[in-house]
Amino acid sequence: MRALTSGAERVVIMNHHLLRWGIAATVLTGGLTGLGFTVGRSASAAPDNVGATVDAVVTQPATGTLTQVSSDFAAPVGVSAFNGTVYMSNTSENQVTELNSQTGVSNPFAGLFTGVGESGDGGPASAATLNQPMGTAEDAAGNVYIADTRDNVIREVDASTGIIARFAGSGKAGDKKPSGKGVKAQFYAPQAVAVDAAGDVFVADTGNNRVDEVLPNGKIVGFAGTGKPGYAGDRGKATKAKLNQPTGLAIDGAGDVYIADAGNDVIRRVDAKTGKISTVAGDFEADQADDGVGGFSGDGGPATSARLYDPEGVALDSAGDLFIADRLNNAIREVTPDGNIFTVVNQAATAGAAPAAGKETNGPATNSKLNGPTAVAVDNSNGTLWIADTSNGRISKVTGLAQSGTGAGPVAP
Repeated sequence: MRALTSGAERVVIMNHHLLRWGIAATVLTGGLTGLGFTVGRSASAAPDNVGATVDAVVTQPATGTLTQVSSDFAAPVGVSAFNGTVYMSNTSENQVTELNSQTGVSNPFAGLFTGVGESGDGGPASAATLNQPMGTAEDAAGNVYIADTRDNVIREVDASTGIIARFAGSGKAGDKKPSGKGVKAQFYAPQAVAVDAAGDVFVADTGNNRVDEVLPNGKIVGFAGTGKPGYAGDRGKATKAKLNQPTGLAIDGAGDVYIADAGNDVIRRVDAKTGKISTVAGDFEADQADDGVGGFSGDGGPATSARLYDPEGVALDSAGDLFIADRLNNAIREVTPDGNIFTVVNQAATAGAAPAAGKETNGPATNSKLNGPTAVAVDNSNGTLWIADTSNGRISKVTGLAQSGTGAGPVAP
């Protein structure tokens, strides 16, 4: 990893043109289309406004302060943060870039504007080519993992040399169940990656409706999802559960894995000790009983009774607070460790109403608008929450929300 200059944080930016913004694809209700599958949905129909009655008195999260960092990107998507470095990706231009968080100046990190596809392995990442890169993650040594989505592989950039190499995936799209060496695995447009403290790399294999795990010895195993789309399996083994287009991953201090199960409008959690899966936010049954799609409700009450609308990104602070990029509700939601949910960025003026889309404003985060945020990240080294405000083409940070501590994330009631 290159050293920071002039003491500034570094941010690697992710512009996502894979759907609405790039690759011959259209976004329809039900998901992203383009690579033979769907991910993400349009907000052609306004989310339902269903109020929630809460009898118990709950503690509100702190009010954060939002600051716009950059507005130079067409549609930034996906963000990861670690030890003062924040990564995002310039998807439509097949490049991962760096952003100085103080000046807003960006610099290339991996991939070339002039090339596309998987090439350059064994050489400098800045001279390699990518194909619609999306999620990024960093391990404890500073190595960077890139979900090279349309190449159907995970690439790794070595922290000490800057050399890029294929980490996992055969490069051929398919749905073969994971087994054996990770480089022989078949992914279908993997959208997100995450790394735990032991160095295991988790892959949101979005088109295959599952999450895979690459062990430190290079072997790949199934972690969550059978590969068939659906919503089933809570309280049982995660490998036997059904997911629907997982798009985001996060890991808490106890090693529990949180999955943005976007197609089901819920957040799932896989317990590190038992391997069992549960839902910690979102109410799938309420969605189905209404109109079959997501909605907005539940602030101030249990997150499992709240409704989400295409939640695509998740992140955790070290105190165990879970942040959700609730994309089609144009908001960032927070689930506290005790399981209650709040809107912490773009809070509607009327209680129970869905937040309206709009431009960001510096100041109290609850007062700032957002427009289709797809990802969040927490840099626990400095307590900064990062937002990819995709449809506004902006990258912003929020201070005062993320908390320090050693807590695990929320669990299902």
